[in-house]
This record gives sequence, structure tokens and C-alpha cells, in this order.
Amino acid sequence: ELGANKTNLSITIHPTYQTAYYKNTTIINNTDTKAYNIYMRVTTPATLPPGSSAIIYVYEKGATRTLTGFPTPAPSGYVATVSLLTTGTTRIGSLSASGVYEIDIYTVIPEGVKLPASTTANVLLIYTPSGETPP
Repeated sequence: ELGANKTNLSITIHPTYQTAYYKNTTIINNTDTKAYNIYMRVTTPATLPPGSSAIIYVYEKGATRTLTGFPTPAPSGYVATVSLLTTGTTRIGSLSASGVYEIDIYTVIPEGVKLPASTTANVLLIYTPSGETPP
């Protein structure tokens, strides 16, 4: 759900046991005429059972996604990854003028553990025209 002023976004997923992959959950669209350095900062991590994963995969617009490996496939072709289970800041890359990043979400929850009723991860999108690292 996009906020009224289009400055915040809420994504609800319903992960199941084993692997779930949510393609193109949202995009980052640079509508400016100059490039920006893009970062994502997890301020509140999701809480999932031990052995679980929850990862944001960032792709260039139109990039081919490939999932290989069984029973836990591994995505490839991405620009960056952001774990939703730990706090921290990740540099995604430089998004050119009119550029677009596509956002996928990948979860793995081991079979047999108790699924949480719900969990939330808070992620900030940080963009800057300079090369400095955000505080």
C-alpha cells in the first residue's frame, strides 16, 4: 500500500513453509534528471523462526530472474540484497536519471517450525546525489 503522499510504502506478504518468492513487489523510480546513490536501512528486523531467511533482492528494470538449486533455490542476476532479519545499511547502487530498480522479496521458513502470527520489518530508503555514506 502506497501512502497518501507517495512517500511511504507498506508491503504485506504471507510466507509459507519452505521457499516463497515475491516478484516485483514494488519499484524504486528515479523521476529526476540526475543520478542518485541508493541505500536501504533496516531499522527494525523481522522476527522469524531459527533457520529462516527474509531477503530483499534488487534488480535492474526488466532483469531476468533465475532461481537455481533445490530444495532451497538461490536467486541470481540481482544488483544487491538486503537481509530483513538484521539491522544495518546496505548500498544498493547508483540509480541513473529516469532509472528504475525492481524489488523482489524472498523468504525461507523451515518445515515444522511454528509460523509467527505476523512480523514486521521496517526499511528506510535513503538516496543522495553525493558519494557520502549516510549516517
